[in-house]
Amino acid sequence: MTKRATLIAAVLFTATSSASAQDIGTAPTFAPLYDHTTLTTGRAIYTYWCWNCHGEGPGKPGTAALAARYKGALPALLTERTDLSPDLVKGYVRNGLSVMPHFRKTQISDAQLEALAEYLAGKH
Repeated sequence: MTKRATLIAAVLFTATSSASAQDIGTAPTFAPLYDHTTLTTGRAIYTYWCWNCHGEGPGKPGTAALAARYKGALPALLTERTDLSPDLVKGYVRNGLSVMPHFRKTQISDAQLEALAEYLAGKH
């Protein structure tokens, strides 16, 4: 590099470095897509917490596992089941089953669990 090119590069680097150093602030904050603590309906809670595993379509491991387990004797989709009681849903949610995780009260409150259980038990 020539002396002139080196000098220009140094000036540009210094100007860029000092300008960006002065502009550095705090990182932006983003609101989550949903604030799960404000969800109140069983359907909203199901969509937020359960649908990714138990929804309709490919790539839903909970639905695939239930389809393999029941082999058509019962629907694989939880929203199509008629044999789920609120207490059964609550037990699975709080305790998990096999590869299904349990959900703490900080994730799904008791009131939200009640709404979810009623929704899946068909009382919506």
